[in-house]
Amino acid sequence: MSSRQPKKFTPTQPRTYKVSMKAVLSLPARLCQPPPAVGKVRSCTVTPLYNVRLDDVLDRNHLPPLGLKDFEEWLLFVEMSPENLYFILWLRDYKQRYNQWKSQSAFQKRNATSDYNWSTQHSSQLAMFYARAKQTFFTPGSEYELNLTSTLLAPFHKPDASPHPDPSLFREVKLETYRTLDASLKRFVHAQFNNVGNSRIMCGIVAGIIFTLVGFIPPLALNFLHGGSRWARLLALPGLWVGITVLLTSLNGVCMGIYIFGDLRQLRKFELSRPPISKPQPLPPFKGHHPVPRPVSPTDSILPIQQPRKQGAPNSGSSRDRTPSIASEASSHTISSDDHIQISPAYYDADDIDVLATSSIYHTDPEKQDNEDKTSANPQDSFLATAGFIRPFDPMSDDEEDLQRSMDLPQRHQLITPFDFDSLPSRPKFMASSDEKSIHNTPAPTGKQHNLLPIQIPRPPEPAVPTGTLARMQDKCNIAPYRLQTGYLEPDTPSTTSWGPGSPQAPHPSSPYWSEHPNHSSSSATATARSDPEKTMRKRLKNILSVPAFAVPLARVLNPVIVRGQWEIVIRCMILAFLLAWTIVGGLLAIPPLTRK
Repeated sequence: MSSRQPKKFTPTQPRTYKVSMKAVLSLPARLCQPPPAVGKVRSCTVTPLYNVRLDDVLDRNHLPPLGLKDFEEWLLFVEMSPENLYFILWLRDYKQRYNQWKSQSAFQKRNATSDYNWSTQHSSQLAMFYARAKQTFFTPGSEYELNLTSTLLAPFHKPDASPHPDPSLFREVKLETYRTLDASLKRFVHAQFNNVGNSRIMCGIVAGIIFTLVGFIPPLALNFLHGGSRWARLLALPGLWVGITVLLTSLNGVCMGIYIFGDLRQLRKFELSRPPISKPQPLPPFKGHHPVPRPVSPTDSILPIQQPRKQGAPNSGSSRDRTPSIASEASSHTISSDDHIQISPAYYDADDIDVLATSSIYHTDPEKQDNEDKTSANPQDSFLATAGFIRPFDPMSDDEEDLQRSMDLPQRHQLITPFDFDSLPSRPKFMASSDEKSIHNTPAPTGKQHNLLPIQIPRPPEPAVPTGTLARMQDKCNIAPYRLQTGYLEPDTPSTTSWGPGSPQAPHPSSPYWSEHPNHSSSSATATARSDPEKTMRKRLKNILSVPAFAVPLARVLNPVIVRGQWEIVIRCMILAFLLAWTIVGGLLAIPPLTRK
């Protein structure tokens, strides 16, 4: 019997909801009865700060959009550092397995009657589990290598280390990883207060400016032109207040056009690229299947069966001139019968595949290679890869009562299976910008060459080692190898005139180039060449939020922390807008009415 393979997890879109007028009528109740403030930190900004504990997210105590799956997607698609989360989850699973093995070994040791040496015994499964983690997280150049110092990783690379060390050995690594992961969590929580994408935010800013101008300018213009009472200028206060409120909330990532319909948010770009959740289909009626034996036909057989032949009249004239083929020679040694199985002779390919496969370097078609690179770097395909052992929030049904019961038990509806290295996703590969392509990419050859042709790379001959004491001393005193280091020997090419702070091939800070060009700064060149991780993260976040302004499905915001945060953004913007509107209108009230002569 073959064992059943686990079902492969395919990420889908979250459950979407449609707006209704009933939600608009509940807006006053939502504004007057917000969720309680849990873990709030005092701040003077419009966007509030909340202290969300990392352990609560790892224990799946938070609902979307602060669930464990949401946090993993943030690390995958925005910060591009999911290795910290995967390591913490692996360490939790490893600690549990280690404690189980230790207790089981102690139980067997107590009940053992012979003098068996239990101190040298190890668990092969636990050792394999640790070996894969060491290869994944601690090996330099691995896909999920932890960004840690060599001092922290030194205990794991000792030759006499245990096949599965005690979890206490990971204490320093865990603390450093927790610190990095907690900083990512704060940025993740702050970004979840946005309920729309960048396009809808721009629409909100434009709408706020239009509401401000339409509600503020016409009442004041009529009042000053007709010389009305100064108190009539208060009619501009509501329009100015609404316009500034819409403008401020849009600047802080909350669109009032969606907020008035409920605690909803637009789907992100990676969520839109996934297939939607299919509607439940009724099960078909059960029908018993009775196996019917099928006669074996000659076409279903694996080996070819020789068919009976009919003996024809021999052609003596043609048989003398015909050269016997390989098949005819092979059939001449067999006995012709109806039940005989004929095995065809061996055939060999014209090209030796093994020779081609063992070659190290080949030249491929540049157009085909470019198409493959574009296909592999497609962001839509990269958004489908997440860890299969971390499942998203799955409520019982779309019914409001069932949804509320599911929200009361977040751990039960956010399943997590044992850690599996085979279900880890590959890092998403996005298309590089035009600047990065111009720097890193080399021009392709113009002429099309044959596919799979080995390229001969010339290798310079190695210098002869000087013999003799005097020759060795002269070789030690030779400064030519040191002049070849970066910054000491600059090539006499036209490219030296294009060096500067913004050049990708800037000289070394110790180069004489900087003394000859005092207007350029070596520190600025180093800072420019070094990539800014925060700037890169903001670009990726902008890419994630680049969804259409309208006709985008909406999902429910179930987490009370995010609901409370959006409520505080709206209330603070309304208060600030009222103060600004009253200051402007109050200043205009001091102007006396214009009297006509």
